[in-house]
Amino acid sequence: MKSSNSIVWINVFTAKPGKLDELVNIQAEELLNFKDNGVPGWISSRWHRSVDSNKAIMITTF
Repeated sequence: MKSSNSIVWINVFTAKPGKLDELVNIQAEELLNFKDNGVPGWISSRWHRSVDSNKAIMITTF
């Protein structure tokens, strides 16, 4: 089995009622800075939203 040097960073965000879209948009803009500024080791990021629209997680791989 080959070992992986990847690091997975998981953030859980709890938004104020009705503010999840705003939170996700702000964080998505910040992710562009990761890409544009060449954050060392950054591979990708993904967003997942809860069905009740008050939480989201971001999974980032370095």
